[in-house]
Amino acid sequence: MALPPFSCRVVCSVLAERGGKILLLRRGPGSVIRPGGWDLPGGILEQDEDLSECVKREFCEETGLTLASAPRIIFAESGCGEGFWIRLVFIADSSEGEVRLSPEHCDHAWATPKEALALDYGKGGEFQRRAVEEAARPEME
Repeated sequence: MALPPFSCRVVCSVLAERGGKILLLRRGPGSVIRPGGWDLPGGILEQDEDLSECVKREFCEETGLTLASAPRIIFAESGCGEGFWIRLVFIADSSEGEVRLSPEHCDHAWATPKEALALDYGKGGEFQRRAVEEAARPEME
């Protein structure tokens, strides 16, 4: 028996660390999704793309940097609403160098996980906040 077609959107984001801080990007004021809200670098998995490759590609596209260590999953969630989706957050070390923002972002910040919890992720940014909370857990204990 053949399975019916199934559609699932996979979003891969990364908590990129450097010197005890993580890199956060601020969405531009004209962004369709959470304008002005802080965000994690990341994006949608492309067809036939490996999860790790997606994280590396999106991080480079959005920051101009590379990951200096292999990304590993630290947080995941899934749900329905405009289709089925899975969101994955990885953690990895960032390369050295200056951040070069993509056009979808207007600012960046290197922040400790505790500092990152105080940022405004915008309406609908609960996932990003939960991912940062996960990263801050060891720091808060």
